[in-house]
Amino acid sequence: MIKVVLWDLDGTLIDSESMHYQAILAANERIGLKLDDGFELAPGLEGVSVFSALCEQAGFTRTERYSEWYQYTIDYALQNLSDSPHLSLNIEWVEAFSKRGIRQCVVSNSDAQIVSQAIQELQIGAYIERFFSRDMVQHGKPNPAIYLHALDALGISPNQAVAIEDSCSGVTAAKAAGLFTLAYNNDVASADLYLNDVQVKRQQVFESILS
Repeated sequence: MIKVVLWDLDGTLIDSESMHYQAILAANERIGLKLDDGFELAPGLEGVSVFSALCEQAGFTRTERYSEWYQYTIDYALQNLSDSPHLSLNIEWVEAFSKRGIRQCVVSNSDAQIVSQAIQELQIGAYIERFFSRDMVQHGKPNPAIYLHALDALGISPNQAVAIEDSCSGVTAAKAAGLFTLAYNNDVASADLYLNDVQVKRQQVFESILS
């Protein structure tokens, strides 16, 4: 029996990927990390993985500046998060799960400050029992540590929860933790079900995960 839905945040509940991209650009400029225009990063990566990939692309050797770079991305995000569009379809899902009496949490690769503010911006605090953020574990997604931590803290087994993700990184983490995983993005491979598939009806989802 499913007791808890574990929501990813960025790209799943709030369309913040563009804002995070701008935060990275601003942080790069601050520490003198210069990249060619149009560089690309896979969505859903944790901060240290992003920084490592950027340093490799740019040949930037001053890796000791990671903490400064990362804090600047957090500061930028906190200042600009309110401009990120809400993903209203998934907010409707949050409300629908709540009406079914299902507990809900957020499990995110973002820092706790960002997750907390996003929940306020989305006005879903009444539905979200608690959140789990990147700074609570040693390794972020795609490592399953954050999901395993959430399951342990909630006192439930993997078969009592489902995860909802939008990226390969997130789906990989959730599946490695043994969770039935729903994807908001049809381009993400290996998910068990896709929420934004026009053929999927809400009742079908409830039947799939609550049976």
